[in-house]
Amino acid sequence: MTKRPSIYMGETLSTLVDQLQGYHGQRSTVINDIAEKYKIVVTQCKPELTRDEWLSMCAAYNGHMFGDMLHEVRAMAWMAAEWIKNAPTEAGQFDTSELVAKIDALNPAERIAVLHYVAIFWGDGNGHNFEMFD
Repeated sequence: MTKRPSIYMGETLSTLVDQLQGYHGQRSTVINDIAEKYKIVVTQCKPELTRDEWLSMCAAYNGHMFGDMLHEVRAMAWMAAEWIKNAPTEAGQFDTSELVAKIDALNPAERIAVLHYVAIFWGDGNGHNFEMFD
């Protein structure tokens, strides 16, 4: 079902829409195109992490409010390392240093995908969706 919500476009989205509107025409077409591209990035660039590694990343971002997304992408390995340093003992059931190395090696698109799936995990109002990590 198609929805017709009124939205506030922040500076980033507004700039992208203005840049692409000449090619696409309607603003809604541009916004849908941007969303489709984002969907491709987060589905095609989802990194290969174990279930425990995914859950550790979710734990690292538990209660975290996302701010400047460029900073979030750049600081991801640090977030993982900080969580591991302060993690409960059950987090040590796998090689946590390997997780930090994996996160550090991710490209920006893969890191955006991690943030996307973490947000889904914590935003699911019906309980956490563990199946997406299998």
